Amino acid sequence: MLLFDKKEMYADVNKKDVIELIRAAFSQRRKVLSNAIKTYLSNRKISQELVREELEKKGKQYMSQRAEQLSLEDYIFLYNAIKDIKEIENL
Repeated sequence: MLLFDKKEMYADVNKKDVIELIRAAFSQRRKVLSNAIKTYLSNRKISQELVREELEKKGKQYMSQRAEQLSLEDYIFLYNAIKDIKEIENL
């Protein structure tokens, strides 16, 4: 039953894009997330500072953590925050 709930929770998440974010996060060993995903954000024309500010508003300090410290739920939260910023910038 719990597994089903998780599947429901992830139903609207683009898994391919989340995996791409996770790969970017782990691409540079022993780096904090802000440095590891710098290129990922740059390629999408998203300001690293905007991401940091948005996460801090929501009480998340992901950008100062290492990739291995985040859970799958954290990466999905981060991905959704990045996606929201991108959508706002495109308005």
